[in-house]
Amino acid sequence: MRIRALVLAASGAVALSALAVPSAQAATAGPAVTFSNLKVNSGKNIVVGTTTTVTVSATYTVTKPANLSASSFQTGPVLYRGATLGLNSDDLLGGDEPGTCTTSSSTVLKCTAKIQFRPKGSDEDGDLISSEAGTWKLGALAVDGDGGMTWQGGLGSTHLQR
Repeated sequence: MRIRALVLAASGAVALSALAVPSAQAATAGPAVTFSNLKVNSGKNIVVGTTTTVTVSATYTVTKPANLSASSFQTGPVLYRGATLGLNSDDLLGGDEPGTCTTSSSTVLKCTAKIQFRPKGSDEDGDLISSEAGTWKLGALAVDGDGGMTWQGGLGSTHLQR
């Protein structure tokens, strides 16, 4: 299953840091943020055909401590299947680029992002097959400059149609 740019950047940083840290130590903790109000494709089903990439918009809110700079981390929505959300999720889909956020207050960011769905065979990144149609859970990821990750699942669900 595809893991896009934000997740790849985070996992690469963690993988590199793991080489220099004893295995008993856990991965770097991510930014102290929480996510809410995640909506993908305006709450509508996502319909993906067999040949053309489909891009949908997502909106979400990030809540952070007032002393945490919004420029010190990147965020993005993810779709996942399985019991837990993280790098070891059974299926994980995210966008090509991190979200764009604007400051609503010293502790609240309003964000937008794009998520691309590529049918298998549509290009070298194609990875969506018909059996993956169905309900997907919604979550989000924040990654700081040190590769620390904060995952939050349970932000709703969406239906992917093929």
